[in-house]
Amino acid sequence: MKKLKYWTASIVSGFDSVISKVENHESVVANSIQELQTAAAHAKVKLGRLQQDIKRMQSKLLDLKQSRERWNERALSLRDSDKSKAIECLRRRKSVESEIAHLENELPSHTTLADTIEADVRKLQSKIDDLKLRKRAFSTRASRAQAMKVCGQTTGIAGDDLEDTFERWELKLAETEISSHVSTDSLEDEFAREEEFAELEEELALLNKAEKSSAAPQD
Repeated sequence: MKKLKYWTASIVSGFDSVISKVENHESVVANSIQELQTAAAHAKVKLGRLQQDIKRMQSKLLDLKQSRERWNERALSLRDSDKSKAIECLRRRKSVESEIAHLENELPSHTTLADTIEADVRKLQSKIDDLKLRKRAFSTRASRAQAMKVCGQTTGIAGDDLEDTFERWELKLAETEISSHVSTDSLEDEFAREEEFAELEEELALLNKAEKSSAAPQD
């Protein structure tokens, strides 16, 4: 029990030093939280076992007190009829009383230790919760700082380079669009050429007609 008490006290006393060494790096904080949660889990297991021991001691103490009363009643019932048995009953009662005294001496220290460990576990859990909140806050700050850094870079030299990249990208897209438009549909192009040829042929016929009309003799 003393080792358990020392171990639990060491967890709590060492927590503040862990906190003071935590850097503003999410992975470091996450690892620290995991280690503390593991320590808290072990402490809870130890506490559970100690509480079970206390319950067994309390139950045994109750049984021993009942046994003491039975041996006492037996001694009284045999004091006249069988003195030797009555004395033996008293001897058994004394043995039970010795066990009762031992348990009554041990039980308070166990109970006090359990209460102390339980309080330490609550304190440890509270510090873990606080560290989780701080982790989220620092993570948010880190994300915002990184976003602002990227935003600031786009307004400087890196931003000029980025604009050049967009211009080259736009030019490449335009070239691709023009290329795809020229060769989109060969059948459509064939009809367009035929229609243009028909229009020009009709225009040529009109020119010939006009020329003939102007060359005809006038009456």
